[in-house]
Amino acid sequence: MLKSNNSEVSRGEIPVMTVIEKCELIWRGKKDRKGKPIDKPRTLKVIQSIHTPRFAKTWRNKLATGDNIFVIKSLLKDFTGKINLVYIDPPFGSGTTYKLSLKVGKTQEKTYKKSSNTIKNGFNDIWGETSLDSYLTFMFERLVLIHELLATTGSIFVHLDWHTVHYVKVIMDEIFGRKNFRGDIIWQRTPGHHLSSTMDVMTDVILWYSKTDNLLYHQQYQYLTDEELNEKFPYTEAETGRRFTHEKLEQSANAYSIGEKRIIDGRVVTTKLGWRWTQETFDRRIKENPYLIFWTSKGRPRYKRYADEYLGRKIGNLWTDIQSLASNDKERIGYPTQKPEALLKRIIKMTTNEGDLVVDFFCGSGTTLTVAEKLNRRWMGVDSSEYAIELTRKRLLTLKGSKDLLVEGLCYEKETNPFEILTLD
Repeated sequence: MLKSNNSEVSRGEIPVMTVIEKCELIWRGKKDRKGKPIDKPRTLKVIQSIHTPRFAKTWRNKLATGDNIFVIKSLLKDFTGKINLVYIDPPFGSGTTYKLSLKVGKTQEKTYKKSSNTIKNGFNDIWGETSLDSYLTFMFERLVLIHELLATTGSIFVHLDWHTVHYVKVIMDEIFGRKNFRGDIIWQRTPGHHLSSTMDVMTDVILWYSKTDNLLYHQQYQYLTDEELNEKFPYTEAETGRRFTHEKLEQSANAYSIGEKRIIDGRVVTTKLGWRWTQETFDRRIKENPYLIFWTSKGRPRYKRYADEYLGRKIGNLWTDIQSLASNDKERIGYPTQKPEALLKRIIKMTTNEGDLVVDFFCGSGTTLTVAEKLNRRWMGVDSSEYAIELTRKRLLTLKGSKDLLVEGLCYEKETNPFEILTLD
């Protein structure tokens, strides 16, 4: 017996066939009559697995090739609300054609050429002054989906320059909310170009937004040189040999306590400005450290801050201490827009914990993934260029012996964690 349209049909009889009422052609980017995209969802498939998992058997880091809009859509089902950090360094909308520095065979000779058709999309910024609408559409479509993927404690950093940053800022205000704008990081990527005939452009701008106001954030600090430390902490404590400076304990901002007395090291002291500390705070702090109070020549108390407790200079949104890569830098792998590992190290440490998931949808030379690997974060990277994917793959497999990011002056000695290379079906 055969069944068709829920009725039984005997052998030899002609079954009733379902009438096709509509035939429709679907292509990438097609929208319905209401303007809603109707693309057929695409999925990722593994084309290569590298290493066998040693730790978490349920997770492999991921490197995907293809148009990132389709990759992002394919992630929505399993990764919505699960990505802790997104850093992207998209095209700047400058219309620039980049040159590649490629190593040829074992001779290590280099050849410089414009991007070929095979890797054109990976290295040509196709948007110029006349295609701003197209560029903003490109960015908007991706940022809307990335917002869905971010965890509630997550952050996104979008690396741009003067060409389009002001437009993208307004787009991100719309998508992420103005209240979730955390700052525009000004990165001085070059000390300047002496041959510039106009005002020199020395900075990039990195827009930072969080998913919610419940973001994860770790304050970062810049270490001082020995000379800077000695200048900042010019005194030496006779009893312990510790270097220190001293800070005021009285200030006009606490005028409500004018005239109040404090008993400090057995002395009764009255303030004409206002006390920063209560009597209970004085008692507790002095009990913890009997040498805490510094007395001025006029007999006023101040408290000591010690060099060995100093974490460093608090880092704000002006980053002048991270240089772009020099032409002969050991980090360089021949990718024209490669960013320094120190830049991604600061961003990743600032907004994630070990084991968190870091994603770069324009991964290029793989710097984000490399730094995430070295800092023991999970990672995913995407790029439309097969050349970029291969370059990143090679870089990840040769991390051992490269610069360690946790201990200054040492080499990274770990094998790369298992990862898989994927493509869109």
